[in-house]
Amino acid sequence: MNINIYRNRHKDSKKQRLYYILLFLIWPFGALLSTLKQMKGKHFLFIYTLFCILFCWNMDVRNHLRYDDLSGIAGIFMYNNIDTADFLDILDKYFSGHKDATREIYLYFMIWLTRLFSDNPHTFFALCSLPYLFFQLKCFKIIIDNPKFHNGWIGFLFIFLFMLPRDIITVQNPRFTTALWLCIYVIMKYYSKEGNWRTLLWLALTPFIHSSFWVFIGIFFIGLFSKHFQSLLMPLVYISIPFSYMSSDIIGSIDLASIIPLPDSMSNWATSYLESENKAISYGTSGFYWVPIMFNTIKRTVYLIVPILLWRKRKILNAEHKALFSFYLFLFATINFLQPVPVLGGRYMWFVQILSIYMLLLAYGDNAKKYLIIILLANSWYVSMRYTIGAASSSVPPIIYYTPAPYIIYEYWGVEKMNIMEMNGYNYH
Repeated sequence: MNINIYRNRHKDSKKQRLYYILLFLIWPFGALLSTLKQMKGKHFLFIYTLFCILFCWNMDVRNHLRYDDLSGIAGIFMYNNIDTADFLDILDKYFSGHKDATREIYLYFMIWLTRLFSDNPHTFFALCSLPYLFFQLKCFKIIIDNPKFHNGWIGFLFIFLFMLPRDIITVQNPRFTTALWLCIYVIMKYYSKEGNWRTLLWLALTPFIHSSFWVFIGIFFIGLFSKHFQSLLMPLVYISIPFSYMSSDIIGSIDLASIIPLPDSMSNWATSYLESENKAISYGTSGFYWVPIMFNTIKRTVYLIVPILLWRKRKILNAEHKALFSFYLFLFATINFLQPVPVLGGRYMWFVQILSIYMLLLAYGDNAKKYLIIILLANSWYVSMRYTIGAASSSVPPIIYYTPAPYIIYEYWGVEKMNIMEMNGYNYH
């Protein structure tokens, strides 16, 4: 290449980067929107990262509309002043199996890390966005670098539907969502041409982030052998479909302690999980509660069709991605079977929703547009509720969409430990 042409391109790239930085300072959301037309370029991931960090900084821990993960995690941060000695004690109890040990240490690690230099809960959530983004952006890059991914509205749909099940809003409770994106990255990387056994070492971190991932590790390593019996996987998917519609009430009403001989700490943990699920199920069972149930059933059904669509393209997938395709079918069937299990089944469904979009890219490329539109329509209720009256509106003030970045940073600068009354009376001790 002519050295002058290279220098001019490098100069143009630096000018573009400066343009996007200035636009981000003036209008962060506008800067993000302007990068969507060139998602294969260098600037989309850069601006997306800055916007997500700012988004998490802007999570309002005081003016929430109802109890949710944000107020709960913020309360834990503000009323646990963890210094280095405290964190070492947490580690000692965790690894020694002490009866008072926590189930995981990630949240306390992030609290300790934040409190090394700040007592601001907004700093805490901004810092929690970094591990989440580290793994999610690696997944984005694998998609964007794929030859079947192109700029334009179809490319945008691929990225949007891929990240939708666990978007940046979920950093309000960073434990499960961070571990999930770590696992998604491991799956995509391991089954790529560059993947190797060292990629699997990342999985060892997940139980420290969220204890439920002990189960996923077991599922993952069984799934490594799925390519040897691919012909049995599609029938297994069909058999698992009825389980995906089963209610968690089936197991939620069972006293696990009387059936499974668990240690007291694990038994209490399982019981609390079941109780929280039952409360979630019963919440809002008046008025038009059937509307979200109906839309959720439609969404679930549409995702169940994806393995059938992929099976039609099995020759293409098996040519380059046989191991990944087999693992996906195995994971899909296994997670369907887990749906009656409270909390675990619902959360693990996010795995197949995310991976389904990636598999559609590998199998169909731009020809997947009609399927992406159908999936988007199936998610329309979820999207409209989430970004209007749901998690987004109750967690993040709308200034994030129209206000300059310096003012958003200034708005919460200097915030420290707040009085419990500022949290609308909730007690987090």
